[in-house]
Amino acid sequence: MINRLRRKPKTWLTQEECEGLFQAYRNSATQSGLVPFPPFESRYSNVLESILGSVEASWEKKHLNPTILDAASQYFNKFVRGQAFMNGNKRMGVLFTHYFLIKNGIDFDFRYGELFYFAAKIAKMAEAGIKAEETLEVCRKTIRDFTKET
Repeated sequence: MINRLRRKPKTWLTQEECEGLFQAYRNSATQSGLVPFPPFESRYSNVLESILGSVEASWEKKHLNPTILDAASQYFNKFVRGQAFMNGNKRMGVLFTHYFLIKNGIDFDFRYGELFYFAAKIAKMAEAGIKAEETLEVCRKTIRDFTKET
């Protein structure tokens, strides 16, 4: 597993994919009678785009997040901490990061409740003033410890 996580991502998340995942989750949540989500278009301006761009960014032709583990950890940390949406940031962080991993041949070895607890833990650490670099390390360790190849 560690070797696969150390590979360069074959693909990155796009805004279109995130919108499609958001809409599918929103529709499912609405049909299930869960707390309604506001429309995708009502997200906070440019936060999603900023997160996507910062994770895929490069400097002098080298990615700042050169491995699947680096990118997945950054996506998760930034989505949970970044507040791109009015509601559902932890759920979207779980969904988007999981999708990114699957696209790159890796899956979480978590139950859904454990994933949500993980997201809540990162959010609470952020609310307590713990720096992003520290929560990023928690993300790296957790993703590394709880992933499997597909």
